Amino acid sequence: KHCKKFLKVIGHGLNDRSMVLKNLYMATAASICRVAMPSETASVLSYLNTLVNFYYEPGDRAARVIVCKGIKDVLHRVQREHIKTVAHSIVPLMFMARNDYDDGGENATNIGEMYQDLWLENSDIFDLKAHLELIIDESLKNLKRTSWLHKRQGADSITAIVPITAENMLPYANDIIGVLVEMLPGRVWNGKESIPISLSQVWQLAVDNYSDSSIEKEERWRDADSLVGGIFIRELNRNGLPLKYHHSLYEAVGQICEKERNVRPNVELGVIDELLKNVDSVVKFNSEKQKADFSGDNKENEVLVASAIVSIGRAWPRRSNSNMQFKYYKPVLELLRMSMKGTSWNVHLAAMTALRDVLTNSLIPDVLNEENVKNGIDLAFLSIQQNKNPRVIVAALKAILAVLEKANGDSPDAELNKTAVAVLKMSAPQCKNMVQRLLSNDEPTVVHIASLVEKQANKILKSKVFISL
Repeated sequence: KHCKKFLKVIGHGLNDRSMVLKNLYMATAASICRVAMPSETASVLSYLNTLVNFYYEPGDRAARVIVCKGIKDVLHRVQREHIKTVAHSIVPLMFMARNDYDDGGENATNIGEMYQDLWLENSDIFDLKAHLELIIDESLKNLKRTSWLHKRQGADSITAIVPITAENMLPYANDIIGVLVEMLPGRVWNGKESIPISLSQVWQLAVDNYSDSSIEKEERWRDADSLVGGIFIRELNRNGLPLKYHHSLYEAVGQICEKERNVRPNVELGVIDELLKNVDSVVKFNSEKQKADFSGDNKENEVLVASAIVSIGRAWPRRSNSNMQFKYYKPVLELLRMSMKGTSWNVHLAAMTALRDVLTNSLIPDVLNEENVKNGIDLAFLSIQQNKNPRVIVAALKAILAVLEKANGDSPDAELNKTAVAVLKMSAPQCKNMVQRLLSNDEPTVVHIASLVEKQANKILKSKVFISL
């Protein structure tokens, strides 16, 4: 009957300066919890809540370490069937604290790893789905806290939950999206790069189920234009963004646009205009920086350029949007060509990935006319000639393959018109000759894709349409 008093006194002892005394208090409290269960469950809950609060306030490194020690002692000493009745008080914190990024420097214990190990050791108690609502509530609270660490923990926790228990998250999607949208503007703190990705993941989940009556999803976030055009583009146009955050914005934009294109292919994505202007400025800035930087060390900026270029490909309108495709095809190809000048393989890989997206999703025959087909294939050939990296070569070959498959009717698009086929009449031999040397490449993947290109080129050369031309 004295357990409550003992645990309350020990809780105050967490503020003692001596780490030796703190460890002693933790061990003593765990022993008291063992004899207190199950008759004095409320006292144990009160003590565990004290530990959780101590993690956040004062919340310094020493406090977060000692809280892990305290929870671990309780878990190891209290019987499993009893601890399950109070697990709800610590599961949200345990899930958050796995994403504690303060490693304490060299030779210091990594706090996140401490909590992660404890989580894995007690996975039978920490049932994610059973405590989902509590975890989401804690994640949203963390997003609104003043500490940048806790904000990042909240975002990362939401991102981690989506693939694990997507169906159970649906009722919370609207609230989460609203909070994350509010988090984007303003100061860019260390770890904020988690926010755009979290927002993208939850939005995709909601879009997959937007007709579900259980989702009260705000109309303004229902389509990609509203979210990307209204929120993300505004963020991307800010000056002086840190590299990680800038990169995560492009990644999120690409994910959202690609999802919209696949789920609602007949919806026209108007964001391509503003996104193209933004990416164009990034590519030009990189080009100017290269000219000014004689050391040639521009790797970090090239990572940003690459992610920006890939986002253009993922935002490219679906086949039905021929007007927008026709308007932006040439500007996009010119942007890809410009991005490849003097840059390393990672930018070339991004350009070829984007080129494949454009060619795969472009309408036939309105967009891929004689000039456009030739320019697309020539750009892919240029990348192959300038690169030895197998990943770039494979990406370029896949872009060429996308066009050849259209000509042969091996893709779901309409057939090419005669002028486009005439271009392929000239391009097919070139494609075949180009891949001949690649068939003896040391990389098996290059050989495989090159053989597919050769097969499609031979099919065109033997076709009746080709012979008649």
